[in-house]
Amino acid sequence: MRLGIVADPGLAARLVQSVAKQLPSELREQVHQSGEYDMEVVVRSLPLNEDGVLDVSATAADLAREHDWDLTVVVTELPRRDGTRPLVVDAQPGLRTAIVSLPALGVVRLRARVTAAIARAVSELRASGEPSEDTQVFQTSSGLLGRTRLLIGMIRINRPWRLVPSLSSAMAAAAATAAFGIFYSSIWQMAASLSPLRLSLISVMSIAAMVTWLVAYNRLWDPPSRYHDKDQALLYNVAGISSILVGVTLMYISLYVATVVAAFTVISWEFLGSTLERPAEFTDYLVLSWLSASMGTIAGALGSSAEDDDDIKRATFGNRERERRNARSDNANAPENRSGQGH
Repeated sequence: MRLGIVADPGLAARLVQSVAKQLPSELREQVHQSGEYDMEVVVRSLPLNEDGVLDVSATAADLAREHDWDLTVVVTELPRRDGTRPLVVDAQPGLRTAIVSLPALGVVRLRARVTAAIARAVSELRASGEPSEDTQVFQTSSGLLGRTRLLIGMIRINRPWRLVPSLSSAMAAAAATAAFGIFYSSIWQMAASLSPLRLSLISVMSIAAMVTWLVAYNRLWDPPSRYHDKDQALLYNVAGISSILVGVTLMYISLYVATVVAAFTVISWEFLGSTLERPAEFTDYLVLSWLSASMGTIAGALGSSAEDDDDIKRATFGNRERERRNARSDNANAPENRSGQGH
């Protein structure tokens, strides 16, 4: 049985390649139909339709003929759903093709889960006899846990930690403002007078301000009017904003750590104590750095205006998510859609 696995470039390809050697033996154990598997892995981004959806009906037959495959499994970084239920496996036996949606597998034990999902896909394709091309077999992940796993999986694929090095101008503005807090004693006194609860509230407000600015200024909110399914629009927007939130939070933590180090380097215990009119404590350095980092993050939001919005989008979204957004944007801007005739 010649099995072809087509993986999206990126995390999907790395996962499939990491399990490729043991996958044939796993298939022999987990798939009810016996037989040997000659497996080939191809890294390729299959085209999306005008709605930004992966539709294998146009490419499955060509792929099978090109590589002489009996069965094809596509492992994609795009989420897929049946109504509100996340799809793990979408098997289309008539096309001898199945799609495994990586986000629905979550973020833990990914190698084991992707192996099990591919085995389930192969099992469904082999068990279906001679179905029509319209036949589909779904494996869904229902309930709150399944939807939460899908959302976390989408955030993981977006790799939000890449946002930090992409915000060089924002980091420069944030660092300069945080340095102001280190060198001005009035900030030390203010920080020492604030309760941990109030400092936490300031942190939340500063992070929220930067997330809001990045979303609005770089037009990262996907308009729900482009979707027939409002729940789908909500899913993509929540995943996008959550990815930005994770990235900004990582930036805040990095800024805070750098500010603590700078504060210990620049401010002596004696001078800090004389300014506060009491013996200095270790926590004083932490709270003045806390307030300074929050001030710097708010300034960083304005500094992010200097960043290229394409760089922000590349850092915020995975490759396939950017392709999906571009496909939907092009479709929404097409003349027939602008005239109201495209839905």
